[in-house]
Amino acid sequence: MSSSVSRTGARSAGESEPSNAGPSFRVRPSISRCTAASGLRAGISFSPSVARRLVQQLRGGDERLTARELEVLAAVARGLSNAAVGRALFITEATVKTHLLRVFTKLGVDDRTRAVTVAIERGILPGA
Repeated sequence: MSSSVSRTGARSAGESEPSNAGPSFRVRPSISRCTAASGLRAGISFSPSVARRLVQQLRGGDERLTARELEVLAAVARGLSNAAVGRALFITEATVKTHLLRVFTKLGVDDRTRAVTVAIERGILPGA
């Protein structure tokens, strides 16, 4: 999943008050690698989780999927909902979503359908 970082003082509906007095940063889909690199070169500081995602994106997200990420992706490929995947694998729906977000990042996609398609194209998952 590609992301962009915007510096903003405004919050979207449902966002809580920031815990620090400095500017807030929010991660948005579809940042170019050039834009991410520009933000890093400009000396903007990021939280460790955002910095880790930016570095992965700049490197191309070339990491292998973990065994659990493969299990989740295979279940999604079978057409299971996040809740059904969680029940099948004895994990919470939130954990399923976390695994899927990591899969999206590693595969460079933005949604579950594309993740399954790319995984099949790359031979990560068996084709139908």
